[in-house]
Amino acid sequence: MQNKILFILLALAINVQSQPYFPAKGRVFNDAEVPRIDISIDPDSLIDIYANVYSDHEYPADFLFTDASGSVSVSNVGFRLRGNTSRTAGKKSFKVSFNAFIPGQKFYGVEKMNLNGEHNDPAIVRSKLFWETAVRLRMPYSRANHVEVYINGNYFGLYINVEHNDENFLQSRYLNNSGNFYKCLYPANLAYLGANPNNYKLGGSAARVYDLKTNTSADDYTDLKDFITALHAPNGPNYQNNLEKLFNVNAFLRAYAFDILTGNWDNYGGNNNNYYLYHNPETGKMDYITYDVDNTYGIDWLNKNWGTRSIYSWSLDTANRPLVTKLLAKADYRNRFSFFMKKMLASYASTSAMVALSDSLKDLISTYVINDTYHSADYGYSFNDFLDAYTQPLGGHAPYGIQDFISTRNSNATAQLVLNNVAPIFSETRHNPFAPYAGDSIYIKSWVEDENPIANVYLHYKINTSGMLDSVLMADDSQHRDDALGDGIFGAGISGANLGDTLYYYLSNSDVFAVKGREPRLGFLSIVVAPKPQLFINELMTKNISTLADNFGEYDDWFELYNAGAVADMNRIFVSDDFTRLGKWNVGNSTLAANGFLLCWADEDGSQGANHANFKLSGSGEKIALSEFNGVNYRILDSLSFGLLANDQSVGCYPDGIKPIVVQGPSTPGNSNLIASVYSLLSEQNFKMYPNPADKQLILDTKNLKNKLELTIFNTAGEKVYSTIFIQNPVFTKNQINIDNLIPGVYCLKIVNQDKVNHVTFIKQ
Repeated sequence: MQNKILFILLALAINVQSQPYFPAKGRVFNDAEVPRIDISIDPDSLIDIYANVYSDHEYPADFLFTDASGSVSVSNVGFRLRGNTSRTAGKKSFKVSFNAFIPGQKFYGVEKMNLNGEHNDPAIVRSKLFWETAVRLRMPYSRANHVEVYINGNYFGLYINVEHNDENFLQSRYLNNSGNFYKCLYPANLAYLGANPNNYKLGGSAARVYDLKTNTSADDYTDLKDFITALHAPNGPNYQNNLEKLFNVNAFLRAYAFDILTGNWDNYGGNNNNYYLYHNPETGKMDYITYDVDNTYGIDWLNKNWGTRSIYSWSLDTANRPLVTKLLAKADYRNRFSFFMKKMLASYASTSAMVALSDSLKDLISTYVINDTYHSADYGYSFNDFLDAYTQPLGGHAPYGIQDFISTRNSNATAQLVLNNVAPIFSETRHNPFAPYAGDSIYIKSWVEDENPIANVYLHYKINTSGMLDSVLMADDSQHRDDALGDGIFGAGISGANLGDTLYYYLSNSDVFAVKGREPRLGFLSIVVAPKPQLFINELMTKNISTLADNFGEYDDWFELYNAGAVADMNRIFVSDDFTRLGKWNVGNSTLAANGFLLCWADEDGSQGANHANFKLSGSGEKIALSEFNGVNYRILDSLSFGLLANDQSVGCYPDGIKPIVVQGPSTPGNSNLIASVYSLLSEQNFKMYPNPADKQLILDTKNLKNKLELTIFNTAGEKVYSTIFIQNPVFTKNQINIDNLIPGVYCLKIVNQDKVNHVTFIKQ
């Protein structure tokens, strides 16, 4: 039997996700209060914004955020209109771009802020109600909260601040942001357009139907083509298995069920619009993500009764909604869809839960609506209309009060549900989000659901194709990397895999009717044990006044990388001053030799060369990370925290690659930090040693020492590689030490004289 261990993991540091992460609301999206946002902008710029409503030109402005904790200001942000139909509305929506004029500038980790006027919604709450409930149901959607917006001191009304879907959003939900991220606009119906990926670039390079937002330089739509091809493949015994390799089916079925319960028709199922697809490199699957949800909870522009419409024929045009029709044509997918909807109706999407949430939100925001004159700008809504909108229809595009819609939709959905037994459902199965290195344990977990309580979830595995298949029970007890106790997420761990091994695994569970669920549907998932690079952030300087100029003669911030292991491929190595964007700067097309050093300029100017990073170092101190991208995720290899430094002062590791850091004296950019220690030691000793670095010989001048000298040389592993005894000659004090047979590297020379011990570090070239 192979070596196996089911781990108790509370004290272990390696993280593993079972589903997308859900970051804390933080200060920006705090919904326990209504923060105030002040925009200060040149009056002429504001006039231009309103005169050119379809322009995306960003105007410079100052930003002030005020809440119960105080005020925080950000200068020189970008400010413009956002949205589609709302651009011509009386109450407009705005976008704040903190990095528009100062690259890398953020506000509490946020680069952009969407301030939505919600001019269609008399209750000014529908979007927030949708986002809040979705997150409670474990959907990786945007954070949102209500805010007051003032421009040049004038109150522009109550807005909903909605998290922007960008690389930061992806990183916080998936721990990666390197996959293709498509914004899907009308008419993005996922029709098959052939085997050429370029066929899917509908609309040209500017306003595409599937608008690629990441990896735009590569502009490669192969992953989208592959997913759509699998969706439209002929029915056969492997259809579902092949589709599930490329698409997160369960996540879409949840999203579709929730869209129906909330009346969200302005999306894929209703209007071929307003969704994202993210090709998650960790799983190799496309993830479906909804956005723009103001047309919900009874809002209607199409003369449809979204409260009573059949949940099984809810889409408007089934001939042009292949993602819905293809999936619901499969009995087990249809049963899963029904199961997800029933589960939502019994929890956070229940009538009682959503009515209570809407009431609490109304109580929170009511006082901010009274003085919102823009609330009436488009449809003449009064404050009484705002209050009535929660419980009564207002006519026109608001034929339902919010709570009336919730009650109607939920009761009709419950009556329409056709429930059949489902096989146990495995969702968001994950192993270590980073390929494990030799010596790491491998952790696997999955979200398991069924109509009845789950028991006896098994992890089946083998190491390499020749290994014997073995099994372990998974647990939902918070002790096995399975998140919280009793949350339906089961975890287990395995050891025994060595460098270069491949672990193959699948999960299984049988319900009370002996119906078996399996993940994946066929075959195995796999993970390869990889070697860990021995790379370190070795030294840095934030105020380079006169120490060293770069290749353009500029005295910029710099940092130095050190390789303590074998030759390292730097194509997979990234450095960042932002822990939410570990892939901020790729070191690039190079290798770094064993015991080698690489000097990099943190000048935010990549045009000056490959070793110029796209960020600067903070003069007041910060933390930077060195990461490896394994094709799936970024794994932190090293990090370095530093505080305020003086001019031309650097900090670094001593010895190289070893923490804690120390102030270097002098700085040694591109070289071993041990040289600095040599300089300082020699100034205090009664001998001189030179040259350093040395090639074949060291000269040890011992004119101030007496009697016998015991000399020993150690390598960085602490191994003795040379030893001798010198009898001090009062005339000939320049002793020669032959180091020709030493391999290049860093060494320590130990000198014992009259019971006094001195250590000097040198470099053999």
